[in-house]
Amino acid sequence: MRCPACNGTEWKNVDQYRVKPEGMSACQNCFFVSYPKKYKTEEEIKEYYRKEYRQPPTAANLFSGERKLYYHEVILKPLIEEWKAQGLTKPVVGEVGSAIGMFLNWMKIKMPEAEIHGTELTTSFRRVAFHEFGIQLNEEFDFTRRYDLVVSYHVLEHQLDPDIMLARYAHTLSERGVMYLSTPVWFREATNFVQA
Repeated sequence: MRCPACNGTEWKNVDQYRVKPEGMSACQNCFFVSYPKKYKTEEEIKEYYRKEYRQPPTAANLFSGERKLYYHEVILKPLIEEWKAQGLTKPVVGEVGSAIGMFLNWMKIKMPEAEIHGTELTTSFRRVAFHEFGIQLNEEFDFTRRYDLVVSYHVLEHQLDPDIMLARYAHTLSERGVMYLSTPVWFREATNFVQA
């Protein structure tokens, strides 16, 4: 598999850093994380995430989600303040991989008139988002909309051809649109922490 970040082709399994081994590997050139041996087609990836990747949410998911909201607050607060100063009260927000909808719910608290859209493959997570927060998540991203904010938080590394998907998401941004993106980059440190 070609690394979408650097075009490298050498991968190393890093399952020892996971609680549940899944065939996760890191590019040995740039340490981008993906699953190069696990999937063959986009549909196989989707089917796996629908049924096998995650169990129904637990308190651990809530704890992790709450922790991430602190990051979002620090990083996105200046953008939200700028929008409010400019009179943008109804931003269009699209999130890829919304899990149980905690980020989109947080966004609605920060900007009650925001138009929010999210995707999630895991069926139980979509149900929780709807029943807990009233957020309807879809399996597919709506590429026909124009978004003021597109969010992909630790999702890109799970996608087939993430560089192509990233370009597609960028194409949906409005003139003032912002992409908020995060992928795991800590594997280099985790694998080298005992080296002098």
